[in-house]
Amino acid sequence: DYWENTVGVVGSDQDSRAGGANLVPLRNFQIPAPILCAGVPSRQDERIMSHVDLAPTLLSLRGIESVHPMIGSHLTQQGHDLAMVQLF
Repeated sequence: DYWENTVGVVGSDQDSRAGGANLVPLRNFQIPAPILCAGVPSRQDERIMSHVDLAPTLLSLRGIESVHPMIGSHLTQQGHDLAMVQLF
C-alpha cells in the first residue's frame, strides 16, 4: 500500500516580514504543516516549532534512528517548545 511506505508533508512560507528594530509578528508565522504517515494518529499541535524540526521528525516517523548534526527536534516527542526564525 502506498501510505505504508510514504510520509507526506504540506508546508508553506510565512506571510510577512520584519526588519530592523521591529518585533517579529509571531501571529503571522503560524502556518499549518500537515504530516501524513501510516500509524500516526491525527492531532493538532499548538507548540512553537519551525522548519528545522521537519527532517528529524520525518526520519523518526520512517523508523530511521541516526546521529546527525541537525538542530531540529522530533515533533512527536514531548518537551519541545522552541523555534528557529531566520529573517532575510
